[in-house]
Amino acid sequence: MPPAYFRAAFGADRWFGLASLMCIFLLICVALTYRFKFAWLGAPVCGLLMIACWVRWVSYARTATRYAKMWYDSHPYTGPARRVLGPVRNFAVAQPILAGLIIGAAVMSILIIAVFQLVPANT
Repeated sequence: MPPAYFRAAFGADRWFGLASLMCIFLLICVALTYRFKFAWLGAPVCGLLMIACWVRWVSYARTATRYAKMWYDSHPYTGPARRVLGPVRNFAVAQPILAGLIIGAAVMSILIIAVFQLVPANT
C-alpha cells in the first residue's frame, strides 16, 4: 500500500473515534439535563462537534479508498472465485470499520438465530 493510504486511513480512524466519543458525550449531556438544566448548553456543542467529526471521517475515508483503489487495481486478486472475492477483499481493506460492522452484525444475527433455535421456549 502507498504511504499516503496509511496517512489517510489513520486520519479516518482517528476521526471515527472522535465522532464516537462525541456521541457518548452527547448522550451524557442529555442524561445530565434531567438533573441540571444548564446541561442543555452542552448538547448542541457536542452535536455540532459530532457532525464535524463525521464529515472529516467521510473525507479521510474517501481519500483512503481512492489510494487503496489505485493499489488494488495494480495488484488484483488472482485466487479462486475472483469475481466474488475480489470486490469483497477490496471493500474489506479499503473500509475496515464498515466491513467489521457488517461482519459483526452477521455473526451476531447467526448467534441470535442459533440461540433461539436451541433454547426451548417456556410454553
